[in-house]
Amino acid sequence: MEEVRHNAESVKREAMEARAAAQHLLEQLTAELKELSAGGEGAGKDLYKQVTGQSSLERAVEETRRMIACYDRVLEQASKPEAEVVVRRLNWQPHGVAV
Repeated sequence: MEEVRHNAESVKREAMEARAAAQHLLEQLTAELKELSAGGEGAGKDLYKQVTGQSSLERAVEETRRMIACYDRVLEQASKPEAEVVVRRLNWQPHGVAV
């Protein structure tokens, strides 16, 4: 039982660190998006936006927000006293990791 608790704490710590890194990335991406929206350098040169209608930065911000939400769910579940943390390596998923 002690090993399970240690693993749960390890998963929580790693998830918190990854969430903090994702939050930092989101802040950087959001600042860059604001700069481009204000007509900064590189505005209008996004080929991804010309093809999809959404800029690569907008897509990155959206995906980073989804990633943070996933970390929040993991942390919420891992914080429950009855939580049993099972770590499995998942095959790559095209739109992120299923939680």
